[in-house]
Amino acid sequence: MRNKDQYRRYRWFIDRAKNGKFPNAKKLADKFEIHKSSAQRALDEMRDFLDVPLEYDHSEKGFFLTDETYQIPGVWIKDEALFLFAMAKEVLKDKYSKQILNKFMEKIGSGHSSVEMEKIKNHIYFKSTGAYKLNEGILQKIMEGILKNRNIEITYIPVYEDKVPFTIQITPIYLLYYKINWYLLGKYKGNIRTYSLSRISEVRITDTEVDIEKYAEEVKKKIKEPFGIFLNNDEEMEEINIMFSKNMSKFAQKYLFHPHQKTTTNEDGTCNVSFRSFLSPDLISEILKFGNDVKVIKPKKLKQEIINKLKKSLKQY
Repeated sequence: MRNKDQYRRYRWFIDRAKNGKFPNAKKLADKFEIHKSSAQRALDEMRDFLDVPLEYDHSEKGFFLTDETYQIPGVWIKDEALFLFAMAKEVLKDKYSKQILNKFMEKIGSGHSSVEMEKIKNHIYFKSTGAYKLNEGILQKIMEGILKNRNIEITYIPVYEDKVPFTIQITPIYLLYYKINWYLLGKYKGNIRTYSLSRISEVRITDTEVDIEKYAEEVKKKIKEPFGIFLNNDEEMEEINIMFSKNMSKFAQKYLFHPHQKTTTNEDGTCNVSFRSFLSPDLISEILKFGNDVKVIKPKKLKQEIINKLKKSLKQY
Protein backbone atom coordinates (compact mmCIF):
# COMPACT_ATOMS: atom_id res chain seq x y z
CA MET A 1 0.00 0.00 0.00
CA ARG A 2 1.22 3.48 -0.83
CA ASN A 3 1.47 5.08 2.59
CA LYS A 4 3.77 7.02 4.86
CA ASP A 5 6.11 4.02 5.17
CA GLN A 6 6.41 3.93 1.40
CA TYR A 7 7.16 7.64 1.37
CA ARG A 8 9.99 7.09 3.89
CA ARG A 9 11.43 4.39 1.64
CA TYR A 10 11.43 6.82 -1.25
CA ARG A 11 13.26 9.44 0.80
CA TRP A 12 15.86 6.97 2.03
CA PHE A 13 16.54 5.65 -1.48
CA ILE A 14 16.82 9.11 -3.05
CA ASP A 15 19.08 10.42 -0.27
CA ARG A 16 21.39 7.42 -0.71
CA ALA A 17 21.49 7.92 -4.49
CA LYS A 18 22.23 11.61 -4.06
CA ASN A 19 25.12 10.91 -1.66
CA GLY A 20 26.85 8.39 -3.94
CA LYS A 21 25.80 5.26 -1.99
CA PHE A 22 24.35 3.57 -5.10
CA PRO A 23 21.23 1.96 -3.57
CA ASN A 24 19.36 -0.85 -5.36
CA ALA A 25 16.20 -2.93 -4.83
CA LYS A 26 18.03 -5.49 -2.63
CA LYS A 27 19.47 -2.80 -0.33
CA LEU A 28 16.03 -1.19 -0.06
CA ALA A 29 14.45 -4.54 0.81
CA ASP A 30 17.08 -5.27 3.46
CA LYS A 31 16.83 -1.80 5.01
CA PHE A 32 13.05 -1.87 5.48
CA GLU A 33 12.64 -5.65 5.81
CA ILE A 34 10.30 -5.96 2.85
CA HIS A 35 10.13 -8.44 -0.02
CA LYS A 36 12.40 -7.70 -2.96
CA SER A 37 9.37 -7.51 -5.29
CA SER A 38 7.90 -4.74 -3.07
CA ALA A 39 11.22 -2.90 -3.21
CA GLN A 40 11.30 -3.22 -7.00
CA ARG A 41 7.74 -1.90 -7.20
CA ALA A 42 8.73 1.10 -5.06
CA LEU A 43 11.67 1.73 -7.38
CA ASP A 44 9.37 1.61 -10.44
CA GLU A 45 6.95 4.05 -8.79
CA MET A 46 9.75 6.51 -8.05
CA ARG A 47 10.66 6.63 -11.71
CA ASP A 48 7.18 6.37 -13.23
CA PHE A 49 5.10 8.53 -10.87
CA LEU A 50 7.55 10.81 -9.07
CA ASP A 51 9.81 11.32 -12.11
CA VAL A 52 12.93 10.73 -10.01
CA PRO A 53 15.98 11.05 -12.37
CA LEU A 54 17.51 7.68 -11.46
CA GLU A 55 20.06 5.86 -13.60
CA TYR A 56 21.69 2.50 -13.01
CA ASP A 57 25.48 2.21 -12.71
CA HIS A 58 26.48 -1.35 -13.66
CA SER A 59 29.96 -1.04 -12.16
CA GLU A 60 28.52 0.00 -8.77
CA LYS A 61 25.42 -2.24 -9.10
CA GLY A 62 23.22 0.58 -7.90
CA PHE A 63 21.46 3.81 -8.82
CA PHE A 64 22.56 7.43 -8.85
CA LEU A 65 20.78 10.74 -9.61
CA THR A 66 21.42 12.33 -12.98
CA ASP A 67 20.17 15.59 -11.44
CA GLU A 68 21.60 16.06 -7.96
CA THR A 69 19.34 19.06 -7.29
CA TYR A 70 16.23 16.85 -7.37
CA GLN A 71 14.09 16.98 -4.24
CA ILE A 72 11.27 14.57 -3.48
CA PRO A 73 8.04 16.55 -2.91
CA GLY A 74 7.64 16.99 0.83
CA VAL A 75 3.86 16.85 0.75
CA TRP A 76 1.46 14.40 2.38
CA ILE A 77 -1.94 14.33 0.69
CA LYS A 78 -4.94 13.59 2.89
CA ASP A 79 -7.25 10.84 1.68
CA GLU A 80 -10.18 13.28 1.74
CA ALA A 81 -8.34 15.61 -0.65
CA LEU A 82 -7.76 12.81 -3.15
CA PHE A 83 -11.40 11.83 -2.84
CA LEU A 84 -12.41 15.38 -3.79
CA PHE A 85 -10.02 15.28 -6.77
CA ALA A 86 -11.69 12.08 -7.92
CA MET A 87 -15.10 13.75 -7.60
CA ALA A 88 -13.91 16.72 -9.65
CA LYS A 89 -12.62 14.41 -12.37
CA GLU A 90 -16.03 12.74 -12.64
CA VAL A 91 -17.75 16.10 -13.06
CA LEU A 92 -15.59 16.96 -16.09
CA LYS A 93 -17.17 15.79 -19.32
CA ASP A 94 -14.21 16.60 -21.55
CA LYS A 95 -12.18 13.44 -22.26
CA TYR A 96 -8.83 15.24 -22.54
CA SER A 97 -9.37 17.06 -19.23
CA LYS A 98 -10.20 13.79 -17.51
CA GLN A 99 -6.93 12.29 -18.75
CA ILE A 100 -4.88 15.24 -17.46
CA LEU A 101 -6.51 15.13 -14.03
CA ASN A 102 -6.24 11.36 -13.86
CA LYS A 103 -2.46 11.47 -14.45
CA PHE A 104 -2.11 14.27 -11.92
CA MET A 105 -4.01 12.25 -9.31
CA GLU A 106 -1.81 9.22 -9.92
CA LYS A 107 1.32 11.30 -9.39
CA ILE A 108 0.23 13.07 -6.23
CA GLY A 109 -1.35 9.90 -4.87
CA SER A 110 1.71 7.73 -5.33
CA GLY A 111 3.58 7.68 -2.03
CA HIS A 112 1.80 10.78 -0.77
CA SER A 113 -1.34 9.24 0.71
CA SER A 114 -2.44 6.23 2.74
CA VAL A 115 -4.78 4.69 0.17
CA GLU A 116 -4.52 3.31 -3.35
CA MET A 117 -5.81 5.70 -6.02
CA GLU A 118 -7.73 2.87 -7.70
CA LYS A 119 -9.76 2.30 -4.53
CA ILE A 120 -10.84 5.94 -4.50
CA LYS A 121 -11.65 6.06 -8.22
CA ASN A 122 -13.61 2.81 -8.10
CA HIS A 123 -16.09 4.21 -5.59
CA ILE A 124 -17.11 7.41 -7.40
CA TYR A 125 -19.28 7.65 -10.47
CA PHE A 126 -21.04 10.64 -11.99
CA LYS A 127 -24.15 9.86 -14.03
CA SER A 128 -24.56 12.94 -16.18
CA THR A 129 -28.16 12.53 -17.33
CA GLY A 130 -29.35 15.85 -18.71
CA ALA A 131 -25.83 17.06 -19.42
CA TYR A 132 -24.67 18.34 -22.80
CA LYS A 133 -21.77 16.90 -24.77
CA LEU A 134 -18.67 19.05 -25.29
CA ASN A 135 -16.55 19.09 -28.42
CA GLU A 136 -13.05 17.74 -27.87
CA GLY A 137 -10.50 20.36 -26.79
CA ILE A 138 -12.99 23.24 -26.35
CA LEU A 139 -12.51 23.46 -22.59
CA GLN A 140 -8.70 23.50 -22.87
CA LYS A 141 -8.68 26.29 -25.46
CA ILE A 142 -10.91 28.49 -23.31
CA MET A 143 -8.77 27.86 -20.23
CA GLU A 144 -5.65 28.68 -22.23
CA GLY A 145 -7.18 31.98 -23.35
CA ILE A 146 -8.01 32.93 -19.74
CA LEU A 147 -4.57 31.97 -18.42
CA LYS A 148 -2.77 33.83 -21.22
CA ASN A 149 -5.02 36.92 -20.93
CA ARG A 150 -6.05 36.70 -24.58
CA ASN A 151 -9.30 37.26 -26.39
CA ILE A 152 -10.71 34.18 -28.07
CA GLU A 153 -12.70 33.70 -31.23
CA ILE A 154 -15.58 31.25 -30.93
CA THR A 155 -17.95 29.71 -33.45
CA TYR A 156 -21.33 29.42 -31.76
CA ILE A 157 -24.27 27.24 -32.82
CA PRO A 158 -27.65 28.70 -31.74
CA VAL A 159 -30.24 26.41 -30.15
CA TYR A 160 -32.94 26.99 -32.75
CA GLU A 161 -32.48 25.57 -36.25
CA ASP A 162 -33.64 28.73 -38.03
CA LYS A 163 -30.57 30.58 -36.74
CA VAL A 164 -27.21 29.98 -38.41
CA PRO A 165 -23.86 29.53 -36.58
CA PHE A 166 -21.84 32.70 -36.11
CA THR A 167 -18.24 33.56 -35.21
CA ILE A 168 -17.40 36.33 -32.73
CA GLN A 169 -14.42 37.51 -30.71
CA ILE A 170 -14.97 37.72 -26.94
CA THR A 171 -13.01 38.22 -23.73
CA PRO A 172 -13.25 34.96 -21.71
CA ILE A 173 -13.67 35.71 -18.01
CA TYR A 174 -15.29 32.84 -16.10
CA LEU A 175 -15.98 29.16 -16.60
CA LEU A 176 -19.19 28.38 -14.75
CA TYR A 177 -20.53 24.94 -13.82
CA TYR A 178 -24.30 25.06 -13.46
CA LYS A 179 -26.82 22.20 -13.33
CA ILE A 180 -24.26 19.63 -14.56
CA ASN A 181 -23.27 21.76 -17.55
CA TRP A 182 -20.39 24.12 -18.36
CA TYR A 183 -20.86 27.74 -19.45
CA LEU A 184 -18.52 30.57 -20.38
CA LEU A 185 -19.09 34.09 -19.14
CA GLY A 186 -17.45 36.50 -21.52
CA LYS A 187 -17.48 40.15 -22.51
CA TYR A 188 -18.81 41.00 -25.97
CA LYS A 189 -19.36 44.59 -27.14
CA GLY A 190 -19.28 45.91 -23.58
CA ASN A 191 -21.81 43.45 -22.13
CA ILE A 192 -21.40 40.22 -20.18
CA ARG A 193 -22.81 37.27 -22.10
CA THR A 194 -23.34 33.61 -21.24
CA TYR A 195 -22.32 30.91 -23.73
CA SER A 196 -23.01 27.20 -23.34
CA LEU A 197 -19.82 25.23 -24.04
CA SER A 198 -21.91 22.56 -25.75
CA ARG A 199 -22.92 25.14 -28.39
CA ILE A 200 -19.32 26.14 -29.15
CA SER A 201 -17.94 24.20 -32.13
CA GLU A 202 -14.55 25.91 -32.44
CA VAL A 203 -12.22 28.10 -30.34
CA ARG A 204 -9.23 30.08 -31.58
CA ILE A 205 -6.89 32.04 -29.32
CA THR A 206 -6.21 35.48 -30.80
CA ASP A 207 -3.15 37.74 -30.49
CA THR A 208 -5.22 40.40 -28.71
CA GLU A 209 -4.03 40.75 -25.12
CA VAL A 210 -6.55 41.90 -22.51
CA ASP A 211 -6.56 42.45 -18.76
CA ILE A 212 -9.07 39.74 -17.83
CA GLU A 213 -8.57 40.23 -14.09
CA LYS A 214 -10.12 43.72 -14.16
CA TYR A 215 -13.43 42.17 -15.30
CA ALA A 216 -13.36 39.21 -12.90
CA GLU A 217 -14.81 40.95 -9.83
CA GLU A 218 -17.48 42.70 -11.88
CA VAL A 219 -18.66 39.41 -13.40
CA LYS A 220 -18.50 37.53 -10.11
CA LYS A 221 -20.74 40.12 -8.47
CA LYS A 222 -23.22 40.22 -11.34
CA ILE A 223 -23.64 36.47 -11.59
CA LYS A 224 -24.40 36.17 -7.87
CA GLU A 225 -27.33 38.58 -7.97
CA PRO A 226 -29.94 37.09 -10.35
CA PHE A 227 -31.42 33.61 -10.51
CA GLY A 228 -29.53 31.28 -12.87
CA ILE A 229 -26.64 32.17 -15.16
CA PHE A 230 -28.05 34.49 -17.80
CA LEU A 231 -27.55 38.22 -17.33
CA ASN A 232 -30.00 40.72 -18.78
CA ASN A 233 -27.96 43.87 -19.26
CA ASP A 234 -31.01 46.00 -20.17
CA GLU A 235 -33.52 44.90 -17.55
CA GLU A 236 -33.91 45.80 -13.88
CA MET A 237 -34.13 43.01 -11.32
CA GLU A 238 -37.47 42.50 -9.57
CA GLU A 239 -38.70 41.00 -6.31
CA ILE A 240 -39.75 37.40 -6.99
CA ASN A 241 -42.20 35.73 -4.61
CA ILE A 242 -43.43 32.17 -5.09
CA MET A 243 -45.58 30.04 -2.77
CA PHE A 244 -45.27 26.28 -2.33
CA SER A 245 -48.08 23.93 -1.35
CA LYS A 246 -48.24 22.20 2.01
CA ASN A 247 -47.05 18.96 0.40
CA MET A 248 -43.96 20.62 -1.07
CA SER A 249 -43.29 23.07 1.78
CA LYS A 250 -40.66 21.04 3.66
CA PHE A 251 -38.76 20.35 0.44
CA ALA A 252 -38.87 24.02 -0.59
CA GLN A 253 -37.47 25.09 2.77
CA LYS A 254 -34.35 23.00 2.09
CA TYR A 255 -34.06 23.85 -1.59
CA LEU A 256 -31.67 26.63 -2.63
CA PHE A 257 -33.17 28.74 -5.40
CA HIS A 258 -30.96 31.74 -4.75
CA PRO A 259 -28.05 32.51 -2.35
CA HIS A 260 -29.97 35.49 -0.90
CA GLN A 261 -33.45 33.97 -0.76
CA LYS A 262 -35.85 34.47 2.15
CA THR A 263 -38.14 31.62 3.19
CA THR A 264 -41.30 32.19 5.20
CA THR A 265 -43.48 29.41 6.65
CA ASN A 266 -47.22 30.14 6.74
CA GLU A 267 -49.83 29.01 9.29
CA ASP A 268 -51.61 26.80 6.73
CA GLY A 269 -48.39 24.80 6.14
CA THR A 270 -47.44 26.47 2.86
CA CYS A 271 -44.25 28.48 2.49
CA ASN A 272 -43.09 31.47 0.46
CA VAL A 273 -39.67 31.89 -1.12
CA SER A 274 -38.56 35.35 -2.25
CA PHE A 275 -35.45 36.79 -3.92
CA ARG A 276 -34.46 39.39 -6.49
CA SER A 277 -33.84 38.42 -10.11
CA PHE A 278 -34.40 39.11 -13.78
CA LEU A 279 -37.37 37.33 -15.37
CA SER A 280 -35.25 34.86 -17.31
CA PRO A 281 -36.33 31.72 -19.21
CA ASP A 282 -34.19 29.80 -16.72
CA LEU A 283 -36.32 31.08 -13.81
CA ILE A 284 -39.57 30.24 -15.61
CA SER A 285 -38.37 26.67 -16.32
CA GLU A 286 -37.40 26.22 -12.67
CA ILE A 287 -40.86 27.26 -11.46
CA LEU A 288 -42.69 25.12 -14.02
CA LYS A 289 -40.94 21.93 -12.93
CA PHE A 290 -42.86 22.03 -9.61
CA GLY A 291 -46.19 21.82 -11.42
CA ASN A 292 -49.27 22.51 -9.31
CA ASP A 293 -47.24 22.57 -6.08
CA VAL A 294 -46.08 26.14 -6.74
CA LYS A 295 -47.82 29.45 -7.38
CA VAL A 296 -46.30 32.77 -8.45
CA ILE A 297 -47.39 35.57 -6.11
CA LYS A 298 -45.44 38.36 -7.78
CA PRO A 299 -44.55 40.03 -10.05
CA LYS A 300 -47.59 39.99 -12.35
CA LYS A 301 -45.36 39.81 -15.40
CA LEU A 302 -43.82 36.53 -14.22
CA LYS A 303 -47.26 35.15 -13.37
CA GLN A 304 -48.44 35.92 -16.91
CA GLU A 305 -45.33 34.31 -18.42
CA ILE A 306 -46.11 31.10 -16.52
CA ILE A 307 -49.74 31.16 -17.70
CA ASN A 308 -48.63 31.63 -21.32
CA LYS A 309 -46.19 28.72 -21.08
CA LEU A 310 -48.85 26.43 -19.61
CA LYS A 311 -51.35 27.37 -22.32
CA LYS A 312 -48.79 26.59 -25.03
CA SER A 313 -48.04 23.25 -23.40
CA LEU A 314 -51.75 22.34 -23.30
CA LYS A 315 -52.02 22.97 -27.04
CA GLN A 316 -49.56 20.14 -27.58
CA TYR A 317 -52.22 17.75 -26.28
